[in-house]
Amino acid sequence: MASTELAAVARTRTRERILDAFAEGARVDGPRNVVMAELARDLGISTRTLYQHFPSKADLVDSLMERWAAEVQRTQNANIAQDATPFEHMLKAAESWLEGQCRFSPTFWLQLDRDFPDVARRFQDRLRQILREGREELVEFIRDDIDPGLAFSLMNASLAAAADPVRCDRLGLSRQDAVRQAIEVWVRGTLRPVRALNTVRDSE
Repeated sequence: MASTELAAVARTRTRERILDAFAEGARVDGPRNVVMAELARDLGISTRTLYQHFPSKADLVDSLMERWAAEVQRTQNANIAQDATPFEHMLKAAESWLEGQCRFSPTFWLQLDRDFPDVARRFQDRLRQILREGREELVEFIRDDIDPGLAFSLMNASLAAAADPVRCDRLGLSRQDAVRQAIEVWVRGTLRPVRALNTVRDSE
């Protein structure tokens, strides 16, 4: 391997180490409470090296959110490549999204919206694009008597409600179980009857 390739690999590994450490530090108390000098010290690198990879904390947060969005994208692409059923497609995509949501505390998400609005906006735009691509794979399975736009709006509202930790606690459900049930209800009522029954039956 050429020296330039080795340098690129080393740079990528260092960036990933920094992102991993930053994610762990920001996971509970939020990105605002991560001190860059302390992050560099804990990683055994200089602050100069840290800022060479990420010129600001906003760049760190942006890269962290893009990395998670890429994970969601890979999950969706894998579902498409494997010719997953609509139920499997939706369930795996929702699980990937929920896992990322649960990875960070409410404080993290509050600070993301409040302190890094540009990053939050780019992240939401990225997720919306991924969602649009996923919808294209499902449109053909929606019943003819149901408007696809309305169907997807109802799905989004249902999943948001199912992922609400307060509501889940009140109902005695895990967020994962609540999301799965919301998807099953949507599939049974929205997709063509035969396809809907088969996808739910195949998942059992």
